[in-house]
Amino acid sequence: RRVNRGAHGEVWRAVRSDDPQARSLILKRLLPGALRSGLREVHFGTRLRGTSGVCRFVDAFEAQGQLWLVFADEGQSLHQALYTSLEAEGHVLMRPSLLWLRLRREPAGQQLLRQVVREAVAAVAA
Repeated sequence: RRVNRGAHGEVWRAVRSDDPQARSLILKRLLPGALRSGLREVHFGTRLRGTSGVCRFVDAFEAQGQLWLVFADEGQSLHQALYTSLEAEGHVLMRPSLLWLRLRREPAGQQLLRQVVREAVAAVAA
């Protein structure tokens, strides 16, 4: 079932029909204009495979001319952690979450953000 969509495509939650453990997967269907972005995700997903704290990239495939990316379902997404949505008059307004506000405003949060960026850069450089 589709769980989200954005400027680059759609996000789906799925289970492989041939998986006896019925593990949940996240599939991202990229729009044609987002091909380069998707190929970067494949590159870094493959390169960072096995790195703790990084969503587990599983596979990529093309179907009907569209690139699909497959990730292990890690639960709450980064988007869900950083934003809250409010529905009003048929529209959805995205606002920073309390977590995001604490990360930006509190000294401990700012320190944590700096550490996350350092670790991400170190993982890519490895």
